[in-house]
Amino acid sequence: MTLDNLDIIGFASIVEAPTLPRVLAPVFRDRTSPDSVIFPPFTVIGDEVFNFHPAGMAEFEALVSQEKLTSLPAPIAAKVNHDLWVNPDGHVAYEPKAEVKKAFKQLFKDHLALAEQFLSAKDFEAACQHAAIARAVNPVHLDPLIIRAVAERSLGQHTRFAFTRHLAEDIVTPAEFDQLIQARMGGEAVAECRGSAVMGGIVMIRSRFSASAP
Repeated sequence: MTLDNLDIIGFASIVEAPTLPRVLAPVFRDRTSPDSVIFPPFTVIGDEVFNFHPAGMAEFEALVSQEKLTSLPAPIAAKVNHDLWVNPDGHVAYEPKAEVKKAFKQLFKDHLALAEQFLSAKDFEAACQHAAIARAVNPVHLDPLIIRAVAERSLGQHTRFAFTRHLAEDIVTPAEFDQLIQARMGGEAVAECRGSAVMGGIVMIRSRFSASAP
């Protein structure tokens, strides 16, 4: 199946507020056979779609009514090297992959800065919200998780903190993450660890993951 014959008529999720920016999984309709619909998962290589299982419009409409899929207001012609994505305002766009990557990079920069500002102002909920947006567009970066964890500990939200700490395990060990949180929450913790080999390793890790988003 070639993209030249396909329209995007929806995507396989629901956009709810607050919205985390992300790339959406499109639902295609075959322009040459209007009742033929292609649901994800599938593989797109170049202008060809592989490993798909066609369905019908009745199934698409049923899933939309069950709020398992979202229908677009109007079909969008499928294009090579494009992504369907949603921004934090809930706006859905279909743009070249390079433009989406550029938008994600800017969103990361802007919302990480806002998260830092709100953390400094002790508006911990707002800090968590902006850190979540920053992490959504760059899930391998450590700083959004550190900000969230500091805010959650400050709010006494132990369950949320434990989940954030678990997410960080893909980047650092729990012990290293705890040391980073201590360093952010108080100067005494930094002073106590400054001369240790453990802290030296943590500083190296923080330097590695605190560069600007790729």
